[in-house]
Amino acid sequence: MDIQGMIFDMDGTLLDSMGMWRTIFPDYFSRYVSPEQAEAHMAEAETMNMDTSLALFVKTYSVPATVQELKRGLIARAKEGYAAQKLLPGAKGFLDQVAAAHIPMAIASCTELELVNYALDCFGLTGYFDAVFSASMGYPSKSSPDIYLAAAEALGTDPGVTLVAEDALPPLPRARASRRWGSTGRPAVLAPRTWARSATWCSPAAGRESLSTPCAPSHERCAR
Repeated sequence: MDIQGMIFDMDGTLLDSMGMWRTIFPDYFSRYVSPEQAEAHMAEAETMNMDTSLALFVKTYSVPATVQELKRGLIARAKEGYAAQKLLPGAKGFLDQVAAAHIPMAIASCTELELVNYALDCFGLTGYFDAVFSASMGYPSKSSPDIYLAAAEALGTDPGVTLVAEDALPPLPRARASRRWGSTGRPAVLAPRTWARSATWCSPAAGRESLSTPCAPSHERCAR
């Protein structure tokens, strides 16, 4: 595959932050519902943007708080949480290779745009990306291909030669149904648990079609 662009998820893909979210959401929601209900809501709303998720939460459980009140609290908790997170091993080295190969990159995340920008800046990653897309920008869920297609359009790349990096594959099945992903009818997906163990990537010295292992692991902390 001649890769022309790359779209990254953020939490769980570049940042080792999914554990943070799995703690913040149940803890926060448990103020209003049982722990079991909080866990159930988190599972149901995993690919939703924050507004959609919170609106569903308020409606389902008759929560005595507004979406905006809940949102302000969650954003404040998340900003505190990001300060204790790390990049996934090898993530920054991987981004360095992509940048050196002159392959444009974008972010497509379920996380609130304010938090995406905060975290990228916090970890020194902002400069790697030509475009940043959040589900909060009018994309209710990543189960739809729209956010990926918008990111590819912003990069100026054909979706059929744009690689998607996601830590979890469930958001992508409906995206695969879109014919705009080219002859395969789906995006090529890379789903690393750690970039240090990622099987392959572009070597800038050998060209976009050549593959190599990524650079040494990075353990940089978010420093505010």
